[in-house]
Amino acid sequence: MKTAISTVVLFASLAVSTAFSGEAVQGDLAQLQGRWTAMAGAKKQVQVVMTIRDRVVTVDLKTPTGMNIQVKGELRVDETTSPRSLDWTKFAGPDDQPLPEIAAVYKVEQDTFTVCNGGFLGKRPREFKPGNGAFADVVVFRRLTNETQASRTPEKPAVAAR
Repeated sequence: MKTAISTVVLFASLAVSTAFSGEAVQGDLAQLQGRWTAMAGAKKQVQVVMTIRDRVVTVDLKTPTGMNIQVKGELRVDETTSPRSLDWTKFAGPDDQPLPEIAAVYKVEQDTFTVCNGGFLGKRPREFKPGNGAFADVVVFRRLTNETQASRTPEKPAVAAR
């Protein structure tokens, strides 16, 4: 149960509302625009639907116990590294509780977005395999299409107060 809640808090931390900086969305960030779904947590029992618009990320979670949570945050990608790097920044959990940044590596292959997180205050991973600590895991997202959105979208989650 602690792992499921930790996963929820992680993804909640991955999505605090931020203002778009006005930079053009291009490269991998342009490919990431849209809705993505994954199963997360130690037992892959937490349903995740992530929406990326510009650099702003909205994450809707549904835990195995039926708890719905929505969080917002900012995504920063760096295509110049190998593997490519990603930072989940400026995050807050429910009730606007700030959470630490999470360094990650990622790859985008057609309609699959794979992320390996370093965990809270962890180092950036160098490869795609789970690490030690909370949220030091590999999550594989699949792009949601119009046909799959209705069947995979969690019920309207609770929204963190702003």
